[in-house]
Amino acid sequence: MKNQKVAILTGAGTVIGAIAGAALGKLDGPSFWAIAGIGVAVASIVGACILRRSSKRCGQLPLWKAPERKVLFWALVFLALLGGSAATLAVVTVFKSRAQLDMQVVDPQGVPLHGIEVNVFAVGSRHSVGYGRVTFGDGTATISELPFGKYGYVAFRILSTNELELMDGRIDIENNRNIKKIVFKPRVVQVLRRAEVRFETGESNIEKAFLPDLNQMVNMVIGIDSIVLLHGHCDETGGEQRNDYLGSLRAKEVCKALKGYNLPRSRTIMISYGRRKPVKRGGPLSNEENRRTQCLVLPGDCIQLPR
Repeated sequence: MKNQKVAILTGAGTVIGAIAGAALGKLDGPSFWAIAGIGVAVASIVGACILRRSSKRCGQLPLWKAPERKVLFWALVFLALLGGSAATLAVVTVFKSRAQLDMQVVDPQGVPLHGIEVNVFAVGSRHSVGYGRVTFGDGTATISELPFGKYGYVAFRILSTNELELMDGRIDIENNRNIKKIVFKPRVVQVLRRAEVRFETGESNIEKAFLPDLNQMVNMVIGIDSIVLLHGHCDETGGEQRNDYLGSLRAKEVCKALKGYNLPRSRTIMISYGRRKPVKRGGPLSNEENRRTQCLVLPGDCIQLPR
């Protein structure tokens, strides 16, 4: 009986949490219905079970023959089915509400550009959720599938070791056909400082030898208006999905280290390139150089991500 009460309280708490999340703008429609539906289903199923068991223990007529309890029992069953159906439909909606994003980058005259990298960020996130690079053709960068919603992007082109062309903006993904055109009107941004952390094969732990350089970088930039781009890279070992995840872990570990030296997380932006941007190809030495996180310190006002 105690476990059943806990289950009912958990289901009710789930519903209340979903309502609060929606009220605060933390949950979109499908997510709200998925969580609330699960909570209603759990609470209703457990409530119906308690009602049935209590009828047996008290020696009463079978539940379906007791008019005074029959309505309540079937109401709970109906709520359980309704909640389960709402949750299932919402989950299916969430998974279907995704689209491949293609971003076409052109100059102010409409001419397609090449060599532009585009990173996409979810609202409120400091970590890239999609990456594309314009290499040829009509200037289109193909980004991985993303859920419908509002996003920010950062598009840039490397001019030299210490100089970038960069611009940011916002995009909406509303349906399954999403080709967004970016008119590339960048400004030239100076790289204030660079640092690099290397990793062992398949690892994301930072070796102690790299910590002094990170500490020195933080000491230099902590007092000025700046932002740190963290680019996580991998060697060519393993599949693309695994390396994307590993590159993300390496960027996050460096972010944690910088936070330990009192650099706020809000002043970092993390991007995983996986194995897409090797320094060198072929041989153990090139793999060692490719397993890295690059730290680029830029002026603080050059990137404005959506909140």
